[in-house]
Amino acid sequence: RRAVCVAIFSGHHGHKSGVLSIDWHSSGTHFVSGGMDNTIKLWSLKSDAIKTAIERSEKIYPNGWGDGSDECFDPVSEQFPFYSSTNKVHTNYIDCVQFIGDLILSKSVENKVVLWRPIIESSGEETVYSKQLP
Repeated sequence: RRAVCVAIFSGHHGHKSGVLSIDWHSSGTHFVSGGMDNTIKLWSLKSDAIKTAIERSEKIYPNGWGDGSDECFDPVSEQFPFYSSTNKVHTNYIDCVQFIGDLILSKSVENKVVLWRPIIESSGEETVYSKQLP
């Protein structure tokens, strides 16, 4: 079986080194990633380009799997997470990120755990303000 690559999340504003952990928000509309660049990034699936790509992929491969044809699917390239943490909070690789409801826990290899509270505006434009909780 083959899967359809719908979107690639990387690029100039993506992680600068390997991604070690991701977790989906229960809404299914965004996910968080953490990696070897000591940052977490929050990515959205709400952009028109990604929504269109998902719809196109379902029409080409209705069950989400390739049918063996030679039809090519061009994935969307998403280079801009809607939130990116500083690399000053964690000073080493982030090897675990997880949503706990609307909060995010991140853990680095220096055994530091940080609780993030992203505030996502519901106006369509996603803005995140985060604060390291004591």
